[in-house]
Amino acid sequence: MALGTATSINAVFNDKDFKEGHGGHLARVTFTPRQIFLADDKERLRHDIELMKKDPAKAEEVKKLTAGRTVSTPMKIDAATWHSCVIELIGDELRVTLDEKQAAYLKSSGIAHPEKSDFYFAVAGESQFDEVRVWQAK
Repeated sequence: MALGTATSINAVFNDKDFKEGHGGHLARVTFTPRQIFLADDKERLRHDIELMKKDPAKAEEVKKLTAGRTVSTPMKIDAATWHSCVIELIGDELRVTLDEKQAAYLKSSGIAHPEKSDFYFAVAGESQFDEVRVWQAK
């Protein structure tokens, strides 16, 4: 991948039949020129938590419920350079390797959701991809 002029690239894993969370979102990896962000969207975007976020009095409760559901790894990603990238979801673990070096890691229960029926890239701006491969290991 090459970031190009994109401000972010999101690799998004969903389950279209999962109705307890926002849009069936389960997990995501976001690349920006300055960081890699990993998230357990199943647990951090639950409907009950989204409702609590609207009430400033529940901010501490939201913070406790979402603790450990994301990780942000500061990293300068050269937008003009092609980067090899591997994203792995194994059980409750999400791992990103960039240019053959471990770049980011998150372990969180929602990642282990058994069905991931939908995967896509959401790009803010223009970027390039080459040799994209997706598979399920058994």
